[in-house]
Amino acid sequence: MATLTLQSEQRIKRYTSISGILAFTMIILLEIPLYFMYSGTPPVWNILSRILLSVIAMLFLIVFFIGIQHLIRKKNESYDWHAMLILGAALIYIAITFVSHSLQAGAVYHAGGAADATVDGPLAAGAFLLYGTIGRALTSVYMFVMGYVIFQTRIFPIWTGWMAWVIAFTNLLFIPSLFFGTDESDFYSAVGWGNTAFVASLFLFWVLAVSIAMIRKPKL
Repeated sequence: MATLTLQSEQRIKRYTSISGILAFTMIILLEIPLYFMYSGTPPVWNILSRILLSVIAMLFLIVFFIGIQHLIRKKNESYDWHAMLILGAALIYIAITFVSHSLQAGAVYHAGGAADATVDGPLAAGAFLLYGTIGRALTSVYMFVMGYVIFQTRIFPIWTGWMAWVIAFTNLLFIPSLFFGTDESDFYSAVGWGNTAFVASLFLFWVLAVSIAMIRKPKL
């Protein structure tokens, strides 16, 4: 029975790590480059392709987040509350990402063709805080609590805990960006590239780091 349990845990770790690596690949290596293919308004295929890639990546992240919660609870049941808080913040983040993608696609459909779905139209404007301030707030919660759990349980290498706290603090700094306009060319604005591209992507590098650590670590 103990052998079967260990095999089951190792299988969950493998699924979690593979899902994290696939999510990173889909977003950082495949989706983000699509944003820089055109200097002006991108064609419809470009917009819908990057939305589709992100949607698929979010499905992988669901597996990753639930796997992380499971591993924390198995490591130390006294951190069950923390595990639930982490999972709750993560799933809400995924939910608002789906909503923001739907608003972007709606802006393209409403325009009847090519449109810069990140900034054009009322539907796009409705997604500004989802990509920016709200996303940064949820990421801060996830990373702060995750870092604390890592320090307390040693479920992952300590350096991943410090990495989580640095990312949490960086995201925290961008929560007030909603007061600094909506110019996407600005580094620090509600929809600026520093807010929605640079800082938002830091979390995925943590996902990749933890996924690799899980593969390399022989046991829980």
